[in-house]
Amino acid sequence: MDICCWLLLVPTRVNDSKSVLFLIDTGTMTNLISEHAGREVTKVHSDDTVRLRGLNGEVNKVHSADKFTLQFGRYRRYGLMKSYS
Repeated sequence: MDICCWLLLVPTRVNDSKSVLFLIDTGTMTNLISEHAGREVTKVHSDDTVRLRGLNGEVNKVHSADKFTLQFGRYRRYGLMKSYS
């Protein structure tokens, strides 16, 4: 685990990929990763039904990814994820 500029970064694996640092945001209910990272571990497709808005405004392109396993430490979470570009 690493703390940088008050951000909590945790070594995480997606679908048994190599470990990468994930930003932990306790205020969200959705798992988000970049489109590039999503394409490295599962199938990703365009999703026009989802709107995503952040501090910089609305995200232009949102994608959904197939099932995944998200693991950090001994914790594993299964489900669907959204990616953005």
